Amino acid sequence: MSLILTKDGAPNSSIVLPETAGDLLRYAAKELQDHIEKATGAELPIVNTRPQGASVILGTPESLPELLSRFPDDVAWLSATWDQGKRYGSDGFAVRSEDNAVWIFGVCERGAINGVYDFLEKNLGFYWFRTDEELGLVFDRTPTAVVSRGDYREKSPFEVRGWHMCCNNWDYRSEHMIMRNKLNAMSAPIPPASVTEEENPDKYAVRLGMKRQAVSHNLHNLVTRSPIYDPDCKEYWNTDEQGNFKTEDHSNQVNIFSQKTIETIAATLIRQIQDSGDNVVFIGMQDSCLPGRNYPWDTQPFEYEPGKFVYPGSKDFVRVDYACDYRLSPDDEDFVSTVWFTFINKIARIVRKSCPDAEIQTFGYFFTENPPLCPLDDNVHLVIAPIIEEDLSAHFYETDNPHSAILLREFEAWSKLTPNIVFYDYYGCFKTSHVFDRAIWSKLQSDLQFYAKCNFTGLIPEGVADCKAHNSWAPDDPNGGSSIWDLNALTFWIYGKLTWNPDEDIPSLVRTFCDKYFGGASAPMQQYYSLLWKGWELGRKESVRIGYHLSELSYFMDTFIGKWGFQDEMLTALRKAWELANETEKKRIRRIKEVFESYFAPDSGKSAQEESAQKT
Repeated sequence: MSLILTKDGAPNSSIVLPETAGDLLRYAAKELQDHIEKATGAELPIVNTRPQGASVILGTPESLPELLSRFPDDVAWLSATWDQGKRYGSDGFAVRSEDNAVWIFGVCERGAINGVYDFLEKNLGFYWFRTDEELGLVFDRTPTAVVSRGDYREKSPFEVRGWHMCCNNWDYRSEHMIMRNKLNAMSAPIPPASVTEEENPDKYAVRLGMKRQAVSHNLHNLVTRSPIYDPDCKEYWNTDEQGNFKTEDHSNQVNIFSQKTIETIAATLIRQIQDSGDNVVFIGMQDSCLPGRNYPWDTQPFEYEPGKFVYPGSKDFVRVDYACDYRLSPDDEDFVSTVWFTFINKIARIVRKSCPDAEIQTFGYFFTENPPLCPLDDNVHLVIAPIIEEDLSAHFYETDNPHSAILLREFEAWSKLTPNIVFYDYYGCFKTSHVFDRAIWSKLQSDLQFYAKCNFTGLIPEGVADCKAHNSWAPDDPNGGSSIWDLNALTFWIYGKLTWNPDEDIPSLVRTFCDKYFGGASAPMQQYYSLLWKGWELGRKESVRIGYHLSELSYFMDTFIGKWGFQDEMLTALRKAWELANETEKKRIRRIKEVFESYFAPDSGKSAQEESAQKT
């Protein structure tokens, strides 16, 4: 018999929280209580002792030892982050119905709160599509709530699943929304430790529930902020062609051949770890800069291990030149990356002596995308940012695309060196993202399937916060990052779903999104997205370039829609959706319709915005 949570708008069960529950687990109970009340009107009591009636019991083995004896197989399964050669995240969960109760638990509190959000989705139809709850919170209203899915377990193949949110990395509301979608990582310091539960319980919960995945271009600062930095020392910096040291302002990167540079950066990281209490630190080369010269060292054989050398060849010390959309490499392309990662290993060894549990992260980016000949020390973790992937037009296995051929070769080589890799992809990053949605869903799927197959740590792609913070790509847009979410909410949601199951059926995801987000306008919006996807798949073969540099909407509209003659059908679908939508659904459709009409039918009459203004 199914457990009845509420009956006719009144409580019919209790939420049981162990007395020893930590802050995040207590927050999970409050989230469960609040969301059930939104759906049913009934506020379930939160108690520490199990009552006689029906219960929803939250816990971890630490806070609720009974789980170890009651569900030993689930606890063992959730604890196994490596299982039969496959890697899994540590924050999976189980939902079990037994003894007039639903048990929601993980082996860590983050797992338990994931279970709460998943339980709410599967049993009460809760979806968190946008930061603005009026616009993006969807659920089933029912005075009587019955548990229909109460016996399952899930864990992700990725330990890290998140976003690097440009525009506003500190918008906790966006972080809160993606946390409710069972993502767990951000690239910025999510609210500082000074935020207390009393000041802002939501901010506090986000800080507890989200991992910090450090990403920054900070190489110069790591030198100049060091407690042992010597402003009179020139050895930190690059040289000219004759070997004369430059100043910091004229140095592309730093002198990675120098032991002085190594010791200076290590001192910065040690102090950072000790001051912050955070054991994750990042060493990132300066952005959009080639490595620079360090003559004569960059012309000489480099000994990366005793008796093992890598040779620079006869060409300049240059790996890539993305400003010109092509890559250059020395005769032995292993030279640059081997020097860099030897430099990182040496820093990591110094840091380990003072901070043995610290994790040193660094980029595989620009001139370090190519795997080195040296192994990485086990406290060195990699963030690969494959910038030539940025147009997202090709899958890794499509080796007729020159970008993919390079990436596949490099990723397969990296997989043999270390599984400790987080990918910084560009799923939410392109200059016209506020006016176009790339239907990259198949690419997302093939990427994540490949990453899972290689047991990589996870992903933190570039995107934007769903807020009105300044958007540098569209500085005149008053809605900032929210405009990008207006266009790309489906793509961002699909990404989140695939991080838990890369084999999800994409048409089913699109259908679910349209049914929930667009409601009565679902059918024509499904038609619109079907054509958008079809156009992307047809047009992407001709898009072999770096997407970052594409700033014209015309390129996307013409290449992926107009060339295939889909614009009339898509306009018809959007207009039909507008007719069928209620006022909330119109808000979700408005910007998509306005952008599409302004490009393909600029003289078609009143825009959605004009109609709304006229009603007002």
